[in-house]
Parts: sequence; structure tokens; C-alpha cells
Amino acid sequence: MKNQLLSLLAVALVAGSLLECSAKEDAPVLVPGNKPVAIISFASYDRLMADLALIGDMAGMEDLDKNIEGAIELFTQGQGLTGLDKTRPFGIILATDGTQFQPLFVLPVTNLKLLLESLAGLLGDAVDAGDGLLELSIFDQKIVVKEKNGYAFMAAAPEALVDLPQDPAKLFGGLDKSYDIGARLYLQNLPQEYRSLLVDSLRGGVEAGLARQPDETDEAYDARKKLVTDQIDSISATISEFDQLTLGVGLDTKARSARAELVMTALPNTDSGKMMSQIKAAPSAFAGFLLPDAAASLNISAKVGKESAGLIAGAFQSFRGTIFERIDAEARLPNPASKKLAKELINELLDAMQTTLGTGKIDVGAVLTLSDHSLALAAGAYISDPKALEESLKRFAKSTADDKDIPGIKFNAETYAGVQFHTTQLPVPQDGPVAKALGEKLDVAFGIGPKSVYLALGADGLKLCKTAIDRSKSDAGKPAPPMRVNVALAPIFKFAAALSDQPNLTAQADDLAKASGKDQVHVTVSPEGLTTTIRIEAQEGVLKMLGSAFQQAGGLEGLLPGN
Repeated sequence: MKNQLLSLLAVALVAGSLLECSAKEDAPVLVPGNKPVAIISFASYDRLMADLALIGDMAGMEDLDKNIEGAIELFTQGQGLTGLDKTRPFGIILATDGTQFQPLFVLPVTNLKLLLESLAGLLGDAVDAGDGLLELSIFDQKIVVKEKNGYAFMAAAPEALVDLPQDPAKLFGGLDKSYDIGARLYLQNLPQEYRSLLVDSLRGGVEAGLARQPDETDEAYDARKKLVTDQIDSISATISEFDQLTLGVGLDTKARSARAELVMTALPNTDSGKMMSQIKAAPSAFAGFLLPDAAASLNISAKVGKESAGLIAGAFQSFRGTIFERIDAEARLPNPASKKLAKELINELLDAMQTTLGTGKIDVGAVLTLSDHSLALAAGAYISDPKALEESLKRFAKSTADDKDIPGIKFNAETYAGVQFHTTQLPVPQDGPVAKALGEKLDVAFGIGPKSVYLALGADGLKLCKTAIDRSKSDAGKPAPPMRVNVALAPIFKFAAALSDQPNLTAQADDLAKASGKDQVHVTVSPEGLTTTIRIEAQEGVLKMLGSAFQQAGGLEGLLPGN
């Protein structure tokens, strides 16, 4: 353990000169010739110990924080981290002069001399190097230390500690205020050769694994290759057209919940910047699908530009090829004519979606409810020309009317809130567990509104859809993030356990049921100019389930090599 700690410190303090004071919260200003590449920030020692106490409780490892503090006492020969200010942030700033990377370790102290004495068993004795500098030798690597304004700065060369900031905490770019642990990457300051090497490595690895699948058609393979190529190009664009990427995590010890955020900031006057700045939050006509008691629900509502619409259209094209393969393999479509009609219907649907994207508007809602042995799903979306879809559906029904293997469609079965619903029933394979929930037939309803389409599945699907329509009307016009996803794990695991009868699923379902409704994961996507924030929040029941899974995987010992 001692050697591991020393190795980490040595790696963190390789050679080079570093940072000076910054007046900005988000971008440290460097000594001439150096630029920040990355920042890693920790809110404080006390905050991390509080987080570890919560993590230990969630994972069934009581007194995890006390055990770690006990290990620190052991390594410091009973002195503990005397001299460390445990209430203020600390971290590492990595910079580059265009050729080499140079880290600076920033640590808050109340008494640097006492802290170094407590760590002498790990770091060795500090030697006075003059000019207010102390020197350590770790694995024959010289490390210099200097204290200023309550912070100790550790680097590999004295030149790095000549002009230190008056307010050292500003070097963390505000990460310590937003997250318990945060990291920010300044992509444009990464030397070009490293950026190119990263992209080339990704491209080579992905292309090497892009083998053609058995029985994959030329069309499907070409579509999949194009999708992968577009994804690599997108990653390359991220590196070349994005200014910053920030990843932060935090625990709320009172609410016993966790959150993680990914914040992406694009450069102005780039394709990515234009695309991101064109995504705007917009009121949704389908916000009512976010039902509070649902197992899962989502709402996507945004104004998008041509660049974003083009990326989504590319994904549609790949999806089109996959669906066509499924249709070709579908035994319930017994002849080429029926399969051709099915493909035409899918084409009409995807074409309608792409045409709708061309209007610059996305508005979708969906909701899933589950009980022990039943499910209901409802979805709605804005479509610029829904009548074209309805006509395609009627052509399909007419052409397959004499085919006994294809269920008939009852048109205009019901009208609700200006939406015409057409219904049918699909046979459910009885050789799988899903039959326990769906029975012999699955109720299906298609809804066509003036500028909308709806789909409802399950015995209560249409009822669920009507509820969502009513709620959407009452919520119409309210501002909301462009994307919201809510997932409740308790009903999902209960449903899965009822279908599979697996003891581990039953145990997890029982544990989640004890969470008293705190079993949810929430995802939101929020754009603001050139910046987009993706936020994930997990409640107490989710964290306990993850902790239980961690314990079953072997806990901390399971993370160690050879275990």
C-alpha cells in the first residue's frame, strides 16, 4: 500500500513549470508558454469522508470512513493528517507547454511542517532548499513544496512555484463549489499530436472490430458502417470543435442521493457550436406522459437546427436497415408481398419522422406502467403530416385483408380529444415468459391527431394514453428541459421477478420495495447557448441496490487484481 501511494504521488508530480493566479473561475491563467489541460478537484477531506460514510452504509460496509481514517493513522504512525486543513478543497492541475505535461498538486494546510512530519514515513524527510522551498525525494524524483496563503503547492521544479496565486482555490475553476469530485478537460489545450493520436486509435480500434455479421445484408452492413463512421467523426469533431468537457459527481448525505453531470461546451463558429446553439428548449404537447407513478417515462421537446436533424436522420437510416432485416426474418409475414407492404409502412413512418425533423421541431412523450403480470405502454409524438401515415396504414390493412395470419385493423374504433384511434390485436408467442404478462393477444391502438400520432400497447394501454393526453393539455405551454427521462426500478424489478422466478431478482425487488418510493433515476438534458448539461440523479434505493451488487461482486477485494 505504501509503494502504491508513493507511486501515485510520483506520477502526479512529474517535471515542469506550472500555473499562476487566475481571475477567472473556469480557466486558470498560466505562466507564459503553459496552458491548462485538465483539473481534478476535491471539495474537501471532510466532504469526502462524509461521502465515504454514506457509500459504506449503502454498500453494507459499515464504518468505511472510519476504517480508511484508521489506515491513514497506521501509515502516519498514529499522527493522522496533522496540519491538513480538512475543510477546504484540494486537487491537481495538469498543464502543458506544447510538448510535455506538467502537474501541480494543491493542498490546503494549517501547518505545512506538521503535515510533512506526519507523512515522513511515506514521503521521507523534507529538506530546506532555500527561498521558502522544501524538497522531498520520492523514488529518486525531486519534488519541491512551497506554502502560500494557507495552501501547499507541490511540483517537480522550483520554477513552477515562483509566481503562485493569491487565491489558490480559484485554480479549481469553481469545480469544488459544484461537485464533491470534479474534473475538467480543456480539449483545445491538448497538443495536436495527442489529439490526432487519440482519434486515430479510436478509429483503428472500431474499424478493426467492424466485422460483417452472419446473414447481414449489404444494405444493413453499409448502414451500420456509415453509422459507426459518423460516430467516429462525431468524436473527432468533439475533440476539435469543443472547448471544455466537465464531469462531476456529488452525494447529498441528507437526501441520501447521488448526482453526476457531464457538461460540454463547444467552440463558437464551429459546426458543433452551431448545432448546440440551435437546440432550444420548447414547450411540449406531450409533457403529460411524465406520469409520477410510472415505471418509466420520457419527454423530448426541442427546436433543432439542420445539423442536429441531419445526425438524427443518419441514425434513422441505420435503424431502417435493421428493421428491414427483422421483417425479412418474420415468420408471421408469410409471403414476399406482405413483407414488402410492411417495409413500405416502415418507410412511410421513417420518412414522416424525417420530414418532421425538417420543420425544426421534436416533441415526443412515452410512458410505461407495470404491475406483477401486466404492462401498458403509451407514446405520442408531433408529426407534420400524420394523415399520410394513416393512409399508409389503411393501404396495408386493405392489401392484407384476406391474409389470415395478419390481424385485421378496426379503423375509427374510438375518438378521444380529437384523436382517432384504430385498434387491433396481435398474437403473443406463448413459449416465452412475456406471455405471462400479455396473455394470448396484445391490444394495440394507433391514434391520429391533427399534428400528432399515438401508440398504445397492452390491455390498459389506451386508458393510459388518454390519461397522458389529458395531463398534456393541462401542462401545455410550461417551459421544460429538452429531454427528461424518469425510471423507477421497484416496479421494473418486481415485474421481471414475476416473469422469471429468479431468486436474485426477487431479492432485489424486495429490497427496492423497501425504499418507499426512493427508487428512481432521473435524467435531464439542458442546453444553454454553446453549453449542454447532461444530469443523472439516483435516489437512495438505487444506491443501495448498486451497493448490494458491489458486495456480491466481492466488494473492495473484487477490485484488486487476482481476486
